[in-house]
Amino acid sequence: MVRTRQHQKLQTPNSRLQTPVIILITSAILAILLMASILMLHLDQKNEVAALRAELQALKQEQELIQQGIISATNRMENLEQTTAPQISANVTALGTDVEALRRDQLAIYSEVEKLIVEVESLKHVLSASEGNAEPEQTVAVAEVRLNVPRDKQDYSLTCEASAASMAANFYGVSLTEAEIIAALPRDENPNLGFRGRLDGVPGGLTDYGVYAEPIKAILLANDLEATYVENGLEGIRSALDRRHPVIAWVTYRLRVQQPVTIALSTGQEVKMVNYAHTVIVTGYNQDGFWVNDPYDGQEYLYQSTSFARSFGYLDNMALEVAP
Repeated sequence: MVRTRQHQKLQTPNSRLQTPVIILITSAILAILLMASILMLHLDQKNEVAALRAELQALKQEQELIQQGIISATNRMENLEQTTAPQISANVTALGTDVEALRRDQLAIYSEVEKLIVEVESLKHVLSASEGNAEPEQTVAVAEVRLNVPRDKQDYSLTCEASAASMAANFYGVSLTEAEIIAALPRDENPNLGFRGRLDGVPGGLTDYGVYAEPIKAILLANDLEATYVENGLEGIRSALDRRHPVIAWVTYRLRVQQPVTIALSTGQEVKMVNYAHTVIVTGYNQDGFWVNDPYDGQEYLYQSTSFARSFGYLDNMALEVAP
């Protein structure tokens, strides 16, 4: 029993010493682990910062590339505006010239076709008379009234009104040229107030158009001529011609079949217009129709009454009787 107690006494100090050692070791391990964790966290943060810096640098480079792209695109746009705009303008001008040339060709072909129709009709009369063993009929009927109005060819593609007024003035010995009438005409989008569009525009359109009776009437009155509106349609024209007064009439070119339209102006007003609007001077009539001097080509034509009445009606039988 004595030995046992001694042995226990000898072991007690060792047990007491083991506890602090374990605590120290554990603390050291925990400190090492903590330091390792802090170090790892620090390394992760450094890596994350490095990654963020790399990403930021990449974004800066991308921004610079975008900025360069914007500058390049701006320069290209400026160059395109400087180089392409004249090309487009030139192409549009060339296209307009081509369209005008084609329309002129169309008018010329149409005129030739009408002349051929007249010749064919004349040949029919001749053949009919020959087959009946009779004398050929006259190809032109005797006029009931026919005035010797000097013919004139208009100077521009759309100045038929001025040319017709000049012919009427010259019929009375008044020296009033087409150029003088054009110079006296006001310019206005409303043809009732002045000349609409360009003098040498493409025929047949509504933008480059011409002028109606009122401004022409004012110019004739200013040059000591009487100009009054014709009433009662074709009968009114015949009555004026019976008085030996030529008539300026608004029809369509070669009495073409058209559909009048109403155009809204910038002023809010509306005006009736018709494609291929044209003006002729009526110089005579017979039982078949009316003789006219056509300013477009400076030639004389005989138009059937029914066709003339149709075309004359498009602009509500607009016409001026011109007297000394």
